[in-house]
Amino acid sequence: RPVKQAKTMPGGCHPTTVVSAPGKVMVAGGYVVLERPNAALVAAVSARVYCVVTSTDVTPGEAGVKVRVESPQLEESRSFVVSAGGAEEVSIKRADEMSRNPYIETTIVNTLALISHLRGAEALRDTVIEVRGDNAFYALHDAADGAEVPRFAKISRNIGEGKHAADVPKTGLGSSAALVT
Repeated sequence: RPVKQAKTMPGGCHPTTVVSAPGKVMVAGGYVVLERPNAALVAAVSARVYCVVTSTDVTPGEAGVKVRVESPQLEESRSFVVSAGGAEEVSIKRADEMSRNPYIETTIVNTLALISHLRGAEALRDTVIEVRGDNAFYALHDAADGAEVPRFAKISRNIGEGKHAADVPKTGLGSSAALVT
């Protein structure tokens, strides 16, 4: 079950919410992140994905709500413009040249559709989401000098140009599932 803690930033201007969700180990069953109706028996593990969500005022005169998703570990940032005319009319456009990430895009659309449904489209705000995953999600190499690896270490990836961040070496603990939770 996700843990939620809300706080206001110094100055009281922009509320920040921190949420986290555990990774998982699949004991039996099929791959279930995006494909229903596969069933699986899973167990939560101590590794967690954390999201720090900061909302700001909507930029006057601009169509849609801007959402930026930052991953300092992967040294990656994605920008989107989301339009909402109600819960049934939420659409997303990538505002940068990054490849499509269905996990992030589906989560943003569904979350903003829920907010729009519960509070109205006028409740939507420009938002920055910072995502960090515990090192246990990634196949990290120990530091060459034997030093301890920091908790949210940068993930080195030797992937070709235009490849997706999901191509980083993972351990299979469900970072994508934890991200969308």
